[in-house]
Amino acid sequence: MPTNETMGNKQHEMLLRVMSENGIKNYAHLSRALGVAPPVISKHINGELRIGDNMILRLHETFGVPVAYIRSALA
Repeated sequence: MPTNETMGNKQHEMLLRVMSENGIKNYAHLSRALGVAPPVISKHINGELRIGDNMILRLHETFGVPVAYIRSALA
């Protein structure tokens, strides 16, 4: 099972890529675009909260990120 640090790093890298590809400049902007509270983004980045199906769906619907890409980036 991945550690919080490993999981956080993968999630952080994936979220940074999504932000870069979509012109999102900061985590507050990302949280607004996804319709979640800023602490949720922070917890994903720090590995305190795993990116689950709901967030994967939000990323897909908001930014068009393929679900398969998200799942492979987090594996």
